[in-house]
Amino acid sequence: MDLRDELTLLCENAKRDTKELYEKAKLHPLMSLFFIFAVVSLIAIPHYQVSKINDPTEKVKEEN
Repeated sequence: MDLRDELTLLCENAKRDTKELYEKAKLHPLMSLFFIFAVVSLIAIPHYQVSKINDPTEKVKEEN
C-alpha cells in the first residue's frame, strides 16, 4: 500500500466518522452545545486569567 492509498483510506475514514458525529449531534443538540461550551471554556478561561501577565515565560507557565 503506497502513500496515496493510505491517504485515500484516511480521508474516507474521516468522512465516515464526521458523518457519524453529525448524526449524533442531531440527536442530542443540548449535549453538543454543552460540549462546545466546555471546549471553548477550557481554552478561553486560562487565557483570560493570564492576560495581564507581560512576561511570556511566566504567562505560559501560569496558563498551563
